[in-house]
Amino acid sequence: MIEDPQAAYIIRAMGDIGEKVFVEPLISFLDIEKNDPMAYEKYPNNHGREIVHALAKIGGDSALSYLESLLHHPKFYWKHTVKHALRIYNPTS
Repeated sequence: MIEDPQAAYIIRAMGDIGEKVFVEPLISFLDIEKNDPMAYEKYPNNHGREIVHALAKIGGDSALSYLESLLHHPKFYWKHTVKHALRIYNPTS
């Protein structure tokens, strides 16, 4: 998990730059949380919200389909953030 306070700036920059090469590393961090329902309680500063927004900003089939799959995951903590990010950055999805 990413708990460094400076990581939020790096994650936001990844989203702003928008390179597709950032999608897989960002997804790997969310997979940790997706596969461990207690991850949010264990790592409250893991920047899940920033990662979701970065993926939505980057867009592309891989990032968007991954975010949409999170909406159907029974215990993923950031569902409300996924909906919000998709609405802001990809209103057609």
